[in-house]
Amino acid sequence: MAIKDGEVEGKDPLGDSSGRILSPPTRLFLHRSGNDFGWVDFSPVDFSDFSHDLTFAIVSALEDHGVHPPALAIKEAVDNLIHALPCEVSVVVYPELGFVSFSDTGPGIPDISLAMQPGYTTAGSVERKYIRGAGLGFHIMAADLEDAGGRFLIDSRPGTGTYVRLEILPERLRNKATPYQQRLTVRQVSILTHIAESGSSTVPAIASKIGVSVSTAYRDIRDLVTGGLVIRDSSGKLFLSFQGRRYLKYLSEL
Repeated sequence: MAIKDGEVEGKDPLGDSSGRILSPPTRLFLHRSGNDFGWVDFSPVDFSDFSHDLTFAIVSALEDHGVHPPALAIKEAVDNLIHALPCEVSVVVYPELGFVSFSDTGPGIPDISLAMQPGYTTAGSVERKYIRGAGLGFHIMAADLEDAGGRFLIDSRPGTGTYVRLEILPERLRNKATPYQQRLTVRQVSILTHIAESGSSTVPAIASKIGVSVSTAYRDIRDLVTGGLVIRDSSGKLFLSFQGRRYLKYLSEL
C-alpha cells in the first residue's frame, strides 16, 4: 500500500462525505537484520480497517521473530491514533530489542497526567463508533505490558505530536544501553540534531549540511545506526530512533 501525495480533494482530513473517519498516512518500519529496516506504507482508509490491518501487521512481525506480542496493548495503541488526527504516523517494530514505538505529528496531549486518569477521554460520538472510547486505553496498555514484565512509556508535546513506546520484553532481556552511556563526537551530535530538525535525511544531505565528505558522514552515520540512535530504511532515508530522541533530550537537560 502506498501513501498518496496530499489530501483527498474535497474531503475533510478526518473523514469523507459518508461520515467515515479516515486513518492517518502511516509508515511501518520493521527491523530485519543488522542495520537493515524494511518498511510498508498504509494509505488512508476507513479507520476500522486500518486498525485491524496495522495491528495484525505488528503482531505478526513480532510472532515471526519469536516474540509473544501484547496484542491488547498494541490494539489500544493503534486505536489511540484516532485522537491525533489529522496527522502522519511512524511505527517502528524492533523484535530483537523488544519494542514497538508509535510517533505521530498530531496536536499532542496538553496534560499527560490527566489523560492517564481512568475515564478521561476526548472521544466523541463518531470516534466511539471505531474505538472503545472509555478513557481506559493507556491503562490497558500499561497493564497488558506489566503482566508480561514490560512497560509503557509516553511523551507528548502540544502542537508537535506524541510518542508512545511499548517495551515488550522483561527488563533482563532488553537492550540496557542508555543515551548517556554512549559517547558521541560533536559531529555525530550535529547529525542527530539535523535529522531531528528535518524529520528525515540522507547521507549526502547530511554531509552537505555539516560540511564533511560523504564518506566521513557515512562512517559517523554507520556508528549511529549500529548504536541504535538512527534508523535507516531500505530507501536510504535516515530517521531518529527512540534512543536518538532520548539522547538529544538528555543533552538538552545538561
